[in-house]
Amino acid sequence: MLEMANTEKKEHTITREEILARQKPEIRFQTTIRDGRTELDESVMEQLNVTPSVFLSRDRKTIVCYHPPGKNYPIEFTKPAMPRPPRDYPDPRVVDETYRNSLSEEEVEEGKRLVDKDPWLWSPVALANMFQVRLEAIEEQLLPLTPEQQRRYDAESEVFWGMSGMKKRNVEKLNAWERNKYIQTREGYVAPAPKLERPRIPRPPKF
Repeated sequence: MLEMANTEKKEHTITREEILARQKPEIRFQTTIRDGRTELDESVMEQLNVTPSVFLSRDRKTIVCYHPPGKNYPIEFTKPAMPRPPRDYPDPRVVDETYRNSLSEEEVEEGKRLVDKDPWLWSPVALANMFQVRLEAIEEQLLPLTPEQQRRYDAESEVFWGMSGMKKRNVEKLNAWERNKYIQTREGYVAPAPKLERPRIPRPPKF
């Protein structure tokens, strides 16, 4: 019975594996043992992306498609993962261009009044979109909720997440309608440009 054991690789084996990783795939697919290369060329680096190749076999009867597997990208060339923005919150680039960094005193009072009225309806994201202010400013100036507001928020949250998918969508539509109705009564409200709808093509009658 054969036993598997962790054996240390020899230096020439490691060198040949590195040469094979750095060489560009060729149609002949010769390994480093066959072409006789035993020294590592430091001017050639490992290719991360290799273009797939399509060619005919030697007897010109078979189409060969060679698509080498992708390789691990060096961590030093990657960007750090960015957290996804909350639901209904704009893209960070839009926020940087259009959203302000702080609330005025009047807006703070208005936001506190709305949160006290319905903390579930007027979430931090909803207030940030209405005031056109960064979410961090809303959380800093209007949060945390009071114990009474937190109990009401938790109760509404429990009821909402216990609903079916269709009921959730209906509740979200009603909440959006109620928020928009209030936003239209605020001073300085400017109606958004109407959305252009694609004209419907009439369907021919069925016979």
